[in-house]
Amino acid sequence: MESLLLLGLCFIGLATGCLLIFLREKEDEE
Repeated sequence: MESLLLLGLCFIGLATGCLLIFLREKEDEE
């Protein structure tokens, strides 16, 4: 059960990081 929670946290972290990078690159284009 704990490993599943850890996997979820890692996935959320990666998704958040990718989203932040995407938003930053979008701002640079404007």
